[in-house]
Amino acid sequence: MGPFMSKEQISQFEEYRKRQEWARNIAAELGVEVDKDAQHFVIPIFDKDGKEIRKEYLRAWEEIPLKPSINKREEIKKNIPIRTAIEAIKKHPEMNLRDAVKKLEEEKEGN
Repeated sequence: MGPFMSKEQISQFEEYRKRQEWARNIAAELGVEVDKDAQHFVIPIFDKDGKEIRKEYLRAWEEIPLKPSINKREEIKKNIPIRTAIEAIKKHPEMNLRDAVKKLEEEKEGN
């Protein structure tokens, strides 16, 4: 922090650092990575042989907004916890996020 930063800038910088620390802690807890600035969770996707085939990126937010489906006339947006989003992607990497979350919720209801 430079000597020419206002109190507001210092406060914003400290909040930014806390957010980075939060993202790094969540990533470590869930077995994923974060990008260089800890702004995105990076979820590696593996094939059946354990070879990484791609990476999925999610904003490092506490909740991820799911927009209404285009094909269905849903009016309500749904926010899902970041832990649920990451679990859904890891468990169902072949699906889009909306479908993976729905499948995960169905699986949890079935147990």
